[in-house]
Amino acid sequence: MSLQAPPLLLHLAVQTLVSNETLDTSALQNQPMEFFPILLKEADTQRKTEMVKALVADWPYPCLSVGLLMKNPDLEIYRAMLDGVGTRLQRESRPGEQKLQVLDLRYVHHDFGGGGVWSGRDGGNHSIETLPEKLLVEGLLSQRTLRRQHVKVVTDLHLPADEYKKQLLEWANKIKDFLKLCCVRLRIGKEKGSTVRNVFQILQLHFINELELNTVGDLSTLASFVPFIRKMRNLHKILLVRVFQDYTHAPATGSTTDRDEKYVRKILSQFSKLNRLKHVTIDDVYFLNDHMKLLLRCLKTPLESLSISFCNFSQSDLESFAQWGHCQLKHLCLRGVNLSDLNFMPLKVFLQSVADTLLTLELEDCRMKDPDLRVLLPVLSQCSLLTSINLYDNEISTNALKDLLYHTANLSQLNEELYPAPKEVYNHSGYIKVVEFSQCCAELKSTHVNVRQLRSVCFGSNPCLDCCERYFYKLETKLCDCSS
Repeated sequence: MSLQAPPLLLHLAVQTLVSNETLDTSALQNQPMEFFPILLKEADTQRKTEMVKALVADWPYPCLSVGLLMKNPDLEIYRAMLDGVGTRLQRESRPGEQKLQVLDLRYVHHDFGGGGVWSGRDGGNHSIETLPEKLLVEGLLSQRTLRRQHVKVVTDLHLPADEYKKQLLEWANKIKDFLKLCCVRLRIGKEKGSTVRNVFQILQLHFINELELNTVGDLSTLASFVPFIRKMRNLHKILLVRVFQDYTHAPATGSTTDRDEKYVRKILSQFSKLNRLKHVTIDDVYFLNDHMKLLLRCLKTPLESLSISFCNFSQSDLESFAQWGHCQLKHLCLRGVNLSDLNFMPLKVFLQSVADTLLTLELEDCRMKDPDLRVLLPVLSQCSLLTSINLYDNEISTNALKDLLYHTANLSQLNEELYPAPKEVYNHSGYIKVVEFSQCCAELKSTHVNVRQLRSVCFGSNPCLDCCERYFYKLETKLCDCSS
């Protein structure tokens, strides 16, 4: 009888078995191994904590993946599952018993109706396939490691932790000699530096693939994380977001600037140790100003994407792009970066260097004007692989936008184009003149159709001064909420 789609009779039998209040959980050891995934799912549904614990303690497969098993999270069930793993690890192995190698707590999809996903019958050993491929290639799960009585607990983690993750961290700390806590995606929010460092100490740092630092505090706290971040040698993606300066402890002598400069250099220099980095996002970080040269010099591996938002740029910051090597960038985003009154030639030089690889370009709300855009027009026409461009919230005239459409006429891959409403459609108070908006955008759309096949082009106004919504012109004019 196939267990891929359990028939009604089997389902009823499983329900009855799990609901049996007098059942001795030791009897579960005699059940066929194919029953365990179905029994575990039903035990979760019926909130049978002792049965969950017993099933996990006797789990017959090398991998236990439970992220999507608990569709309606229950803290007691979660504790029972962790206790079951702890019992399994701390008891002596039974003759012929399959070792539990991986406990996967991520929200990944698995077919709980059959045993193939647990046993590897669908093409491989899932105790290994569950883990990031790059780590396996490097032998981080060598056969020597797998023979040890350890289980790799794979999870995503967000600090401050919720009740489930607090339980996990406390549990992992208690039996750390029996497991390796492997976090794939780590997000650090407004949390005490001491707490973050304690978590770092129990994590397998080389396993982290994606790190988000969202630290509200002084630079010394962030700098104290650097020794740990340097050990994240398989980090592919880093997000440094919303880091604000804390003046509450600034000394009156004025030495804060020198102290902060030391911390900034320590923080940015960490990027030189991250040899697998592919994606960098920096959002609302005040200390990036006048430090782009240092950052880009430390990015020694070819990036795929670079996103910088709501940061101040100096001319030297922009010039550092023209000097940046080791780059095969596919995605560039500068959003809310004030480039007004800066010379755009270094940005033009940089775009020329990535013209053969660039897929998406966002220069939203950079305070560009017609002369700035016209500096970039020749190189934009060379970005033959470009699929998406976003120039919202820049002060561009109708004529300059027409020039842009003509210069991008040969970009056959463009399928998303977001352009600012021409500056002529605003009145002296900054409000949209609706009739002029519709007419100008219709004229630009007509120009667009004449130079290139129409796919997806949209003209958007600056956010409304009253409701913060945009006017849009795509196939027709769409007003903001307060004008509807």
